Amino acid sequence: MEKEGIFELRYKLAAPKKCSVRTCKGFKFTHLQGEHMRCSDYQEMKIQEKVERLDMGTIPRSMTVVLEYDLVDTCKAGDDVTIYGIVTQLWDQPVTEARCSLETVIHANSIEIHNEQRCSLDVTENAVSRHYSHWRRYQDSPMAGRNLILASFCPDVYQLYIVKLA
Repeated sequence: MEKEGIFELRYKLAAPKKCSVRTCKGFKFTHLQGEHMRCSDYQEMKIQEKVERLDMGTIPRSMTVVLEYDLVDTCKAGDDVTIYGIVTQLWDQPVTEARCSLETVIHANSIEIHNEQRCSLDVTENAVSRHYSHWRRYQDSPMAGRNLILASFCPDVYQLYIVKLA
């Protein structure tokens, strides 16, 4: 019997209590080793707010980030990073007559490492003036200005503004 791990359960698999085949009476199971096993890279790390940006005496907030596949080991402790991902919950295995345990995490899609690097992008004066003139034109209706910008990229995703905003 093949079983897939579930991300929300941290890919932990519980041994089945009995065989799923009706005619089978088996109840002892062993984990497969070697070529029958499929593994992938998985890493959990904690991120926290920059201490120098907080008020005096404030404790920095932290959150767990889950990295998979090629994102594993892309950054190290102390790196200044921007993480893009999906906020979700991870559940621990349920225990009888105990409170359920869950943790809110970010399932990372992409990581940018900054480490005091300055942006090398040169914004032209023309681009800046076009930006300000666009928002002056839509000063009274900023949502219409936003919708015009959304309509300008990914035209194949027609009228799906929520998808484009994501």
